[in-house]
Amino acid sequence: LLALDGSSVRDLSTLQILKQLTYIIDPDSPPKPYDYFGMISGTSTGGLVSIALLEMRLTRRQSL
Repeated sequence: LLALDGSSVRDLSTLQILKQLTYIIDPDSPPKPYDYFGMISGTSTGGLVSIALLEMRLTRRQSL
């Protein structure tokens, strides 16, 4: 479960932390959050970020 908290400033720092975590998991080919987490949710603008991550996943699957 990836839970994203609301507030625009916290969203930016959360995304930076998430990016660093994916590079720690696999530096050569970092996984996308939607590949690694079973569920992504959020509150306030964190909810909008989680919807954007979901949209990235849907777009990627349609293009395959």
